[in-house]
Amino acid sequence: MPFTPSHAAAVLPLVRVLPPSALVVGAVAPDLPYYVPVPVPPALTHSPFGLGADVLLGACLLAVYLYALRAPLHALAGLEPPAPPRPGPRGAALAAAALAAGSATHMLWDSFTQTRGALVQVWPLLSTPVVGPHLLYNVLMYASSALGLAAVLWWAAARARAHTRGPLPAAALAAVAACALGGTVLGGLSGYPAESGYDLVRAALVGTLTGTALGLAAWSALWWARRLLPFP
Repeated sequence: MPFTPSHAAAVLPLVRVLPPSALVVGAVAPDLPYYVPVPVPPALTHSPFGLGADVLLGACLLAVYLYALRAPLHALAGLEPPAPPRPGPRGAALAAAALAAGSATHMLWDSFTQTRGALVQVWPLLSTPVVGPHLLYNVLMYASSALGLAAVLWWAAARARAHTRGPLPAAALAAVAACALGGTVLGGLSGYPAESGYDLVRAALVGTLTGTALGLAAWSALWWARRLLPFP
């Protein structure tokens, strides 16, 4: 499957008309069962019949981001923490539309880049051998994942430059990077020996995302503790 964070690239053309945070969350929500024990199988979240489940999962993830993670992550990037969002009917409707749109782009992307993709199943051209054991849809997955991740990083950097920046918390950034590296190593070890190089890389990437998420969660908890608890 394409690299999960790369899926955010597909919603970038929509960020001027729908809430960016909800679009990004919706774009990655179908992969949530791969990382978090939720009572919904990946087969459903990647199916048009599971769009409602994707929106519900995305809504939970979006609430966690907006109310628990957004301010600490802005601070980690040296940006002024934003004010807490004020929910309303219009905002909720736009968020739901953005979550659905993001999830739909995820399904469309996967449809021509993974083994069980809908288009791969009905369009033999996508199964054309290209290099060794790699078929056309495999190559499309690798290339689109790399290009998508580059687009997401460029967009995030451009947004960060457009806002007033403060000093970066170097120690916190180093700790998060260490968590990401540790996750990569542990993920790779858990996938070794693997049936193929792809399986090993996939296990390492899942470990990277898991380690990064744990590091960011720890930073967020520390950030809130400093503001809510009466430290001397």
